[in-house]
Amino acid sequence: MRTTNPDVERVDRDIAAAVRAEMARQMRLQDELAAVLGIAQQAASRRLRGDMPWRAAELVVVAHWLGTPIERLLATGWVATW
Repeated sequence: MRTTNPDVERVDRDIAAAVRAEMARQMRLQDELAAVLGIAQQAASRRLRGDMPWRAAELVVVAHWLGTPIERLLATGWVATW
């Protein structure tokens, strides 16, 4: 279920962008990501677009697969405004 909180949605999109950027730097493919996570390619695509939130465990696996600190994937620059 998607949230209606725009702050949460922004963080989801920022994380997706960070994963896409790191995958692009390493020339990794969407189908490789899907295989690593054990999910369908369509589900991987939804996560990479920011249409589906990442689970914490998935981000741990992706960071390890990419050989990058998880903090790099989570560094969204988001600051709470409340």
